[in-house]
Amino acid sequence: MSCNSFRLSALALLVLSSVPASAALYDVVKVTGPSGTEQYGSAIQPSGADGSCFTTACSTVTYKLAGDSRNIVEGNSYREEVPFAIDNGFNYVDGGSDLDDIDNYCDNELGYSTCNYWAADRWGDWFNEYDLNFSTNATSFLETTQAGIVTDSLNSVVNAIDSSGTKVIGNTSIVNSGSRVKETRNRAFINTTVLATVGGVDARGQTRAWGISQDDTLIVGSASTAFAYDYTGCTPGSTTPHCQNSQFASKAAIWSSGGSVLTTIKWGDGLTAPNHDEVALQGSARAIVENGGILYAVGFNTYADSSNRLMDATVFVSNNSNPVGATWTLKPISGARVNNGSYVHSNSVATDINNNLLVIGTAKRSGNLPLNGSANNRLFVADASQILINASYLSGGIFFNNAGGTMAAVNNFNEIVGQVDVENHREFDGKERRKRGFINPYYFATGDVPTRRNIFQNKAWLLDDLTNDGASSSVNNQFRIYDATDINDAGVISGTAFYCAGGYDSTAHDAYCGGGNTQEKIVAVKLIPINGATSANISTRGYTDKSVERQGAGIGLFALGFLALVGFRRKFH
Repeated sequence: MSCNSFRLSALALLVLSSVPASAALYDVVKVTGPSGTEQYGSAIQPSGADGSCFTTACSTVTYKLAGDSRNIVEGNSYREEVPFAIDNGFNYVDGGSDLDDIDNYCDNELGYSTCNYWAADRWGDWFNEYDLNFSTNATSFLETTQAGIVTDSLNSVVNAIDSSGTKVIGNTSIVNSGSRVKETRNRAFINTTVLATVGGVDARGQTRAWGISQDDTLIVGSASTAFAYDYTGCTPGSTTPHCQNSQFASKAAIWSSGGSVLTTIKWGDGLTAPNHDEVALQGSARAIVENGGILYAVGFNTYADSSNRLMDATVFVSNNSNPVGATWTLKPISGARVNNGSYVHSNSVATDINNNLLVIGTAKRSGNLPLNGSANNRLFVADASQILINASYLSGGIFFNNAGGTMAAVNNFNEIVGQVDVENHREFDGKERRKRGFINPYYFATGDVPTRRNIFQNKAWLLDDLTNDGASSSVNNQFRIYDATDINDAGVISGTAFYCAGGYDSTAHDAYCGGGNTQEKIVAVKLIPINGATSANISTRGYTDKSVERQGAGIGLFALGFLALVGFRRKFH
């Protein structure tokens, strides 16, 4: 062999060695619901004891995805018990002229220099709803079929799917199609069955369904137990906007899968009065598991702090496996409370729990105490098996100091999915940070499976890095994963993505779509692990060095109204 031939062969080997053995960890599949200009993936069908899709081939329809659509940014969350998860006095939405109030929320709690635009987007939709100009904005779906729609549904969202993949759990607003009277803004459902309300309110009482137990027997959420302080004079059927938009105090609630109320859970610190100093007490359960014959639910509850009534992330622990008649111990999560030695947080919530009793959640940093120019949602984990439950905040790697986001779901392999900032500039007096979906194979001694963690090199990743197959023309390169919302034990993830038909211009994180002249869409996606993929298949995306604003009518990275804590429409790159 000549010297030149040897050099060429060595060069070829070097090039080949830098290319992954096969492409990516996940395939991305777009799921198109029946309606809506923007579509969001919100839940994935549980996999139970099925094998991992990393070791057994899973088709695009092995596990079903549920989601909901948007035609415009939602003004007041269709999911949360109180506006922006903070306003238990309903000051931001208690009238039809709340633009300034919503703007004040943004100024005080988010601090963007563009709050006037942010608020205008949300106020427009909320004003129409408040003023009884009824139109459907959100429609829930299961794969490609409309789902979870009860009689006279207006706006409906899905939060969970049962293990069979045939039933969705969520809530919907109901407007009488004959009289055009809003019967209630939120009524929980499982498929077309409406979950029962509880005593203390009339037919306008609200319910919300957030999750379902692994054996499909229990549904958790919240239920109205009393009117908020200034709605007690209203009667059913009233045609005034004020009365048709009544607000309520609520408690964490548990239903049977047949729709009957099994129990509501008390507020903290012995509180019984539903209203105090013009705020309404609140409670909510977001997920539930049974472990050792005991039920553990997570969410938030209200506690007394001098004259304040604060909403704190909570683990609800029963004394048996039957919620009916059970005694519940309330365990607010230390380190995530609003008053954490000082009022460092505005609110906090535990969003999920797995069979290993690993809890995940967020604590919203107060706008009065921003850190590095951001009053973000801090991401925490906790151990529900402990007598005193403490929050530990994610750090290192993609979780840079003061990175904010959401903690959406955790499976029984302790794999956490959600959304995280990918920029670290100041948000106060600046713009909102870009965000992307992530997965974190969190080390938790209980239930740890090293071979599963090893697939991810034992660290957290932006999902865009795990979908990179190195080809600009590939199906995967048509997507940038904006949010991850659920994950099952087989490893399949539901989420929401920016979609560039035909593929982005390169595989870079910040690549253009059609040179910046092609409009991207917001689509629901499921991420399916590739059978046989290992850590050797991970190929991180790079970044372009372009700083020129995109031209054309591209959708802004912050156009999503998801969780009511994202920004307004604008061009981006």
